[in-house]
Amino acid sequence: MTSADEKFMTELCNRVDASLARPTPNPKVGCLIVKDGNEIGFGIHSVFGGPHAEVIAAEMAGDEIVGATIYVTLEPCSQFGKTPPCADLLISKKVARVVYAFSDPTEASGGAEKIQAAGIEVLGAVGEDAAQPSLISWLYFQKTKSPYVRLKFASTQDGFIAREDGSSKWISNEESRELVHFLRAQSDAVLVGTETAKIDSPKLDARIEGVERQPAAYVMGLSDVSAQVPTAKRLVTRDPSEALGLMAQDGVQSVLLEGGKTLAQAFLDAGLVNEIWVFESDSQFGSGLKAPEFDRSLWKVQKQRRIGGDALTVYVLN
Repeated sequence: MTSADEKFMTELCNRVDASLARPTPNPKVGCLIVKDGNEIGFGIHSVFGGPHAEVIAAEMAGDEIVGATIYVTLEPCSQFGKTPPCADLLISKKVARVVYAFSDPTEASGGAEKIQAAGIEVLGAVGEDAAQPSLISWLYFQKTKSPYVRLKFASTQDGFIAREDGSSKWISNEESRELVHFLRAQSDAVLVGTETAKIDSPKLDARIEGVERQPAAYVMGLSDVSAQVPTAKRLVTRDPSEALGLMAQDGVQSVLLEGGKTLAQAFLDAGLVNEIWVFESDSQFGSGLKAPEFDRSLWKVQKQRRIGGDALTVYVLN
C-alpha cells in the first residue's frame, strides 16, 4: 500500500459518505479509477438493481481504463445477480491494480481471487476505517440479520431533552437539525415511540435537497397514534428486539431512533443500540425530562465537532 492508495481511498470514501444514495438491500459502494495520478472515473451504486459503482466508473473512464488503478470500497462481486460480475468487467478492461477496503461477506465474494488469478495486482483491507460509515449497516445486517441502530437525541447543557410538559422545540440549532435530516436520508427507517407521536406529531421524513428515497416511518408502542402520524407503520409491541425483527422482515437494515426517552432507554438497556449521536446545546432548562442514560465506559467517542453553538458527540461501542 502506498500513500497514494490511502489518499485516493480516503477521497473516495468522503464522497460516498456525502452521497444521499441508499440502494438497500444492496450496499452503497463507491469506485474511483485513477491513472497516472489523475482521476478518470467515479461512480456510486445508488439504486437497487441499477449499475454497480465499478460499471458507472468504467463507463466514465472509457478506453483510458486500461492499465489504471481501481479503488473500490467493497470487494468487486464475482457472481451474476441483477447485474454481471464486476470482477469479470475489471478483468476484461485490463486494469493494472484493484484496491479495496472490505471483503464481501456474502455469496458474491471471491472477486478478489478471480481478479488476482487473471494476473492483476489486488490489495485488500485498505482504508477500512474510512469506508466503514457507508457500509457499516449493510455489513452488520449481513452478520446479524438485524438492523443497525443509531440513537439520536438533543440535550441541553444541563442534561435535559425536554421541559416538564414534554415540549422540546427547539433544543438544537438549525444546522444540527439539517444534519439530522441527512441522517434520516441515509437510514432505511426512522422510529419513534407513541408518546413522541402524540406530543409532536412528527413527519419523520428527510427534508433536504436531493433526497430520492425517503426512510420508512415507524411508531412503536401499544397506543394507536395513526391520527398523529398517518404515514407511519405501527409496531404494536414494547419489546425492542421484536420491533427490530419486524423491521428486518420489511427489509430495513438501518434505523434512526429518534425518541422519546422511554423508547431510547429501552433500546439502550436491551443492548440494541450501535451508535449514539448526542447534540448538546449551550442552553439550560434547569429542570425537565432527563436525557437517556448509558454507561460511557462501554462506549468510545468516534467523533466530536462543533456545530455553531451545539456540540456533537458520536459514540460507538468499545
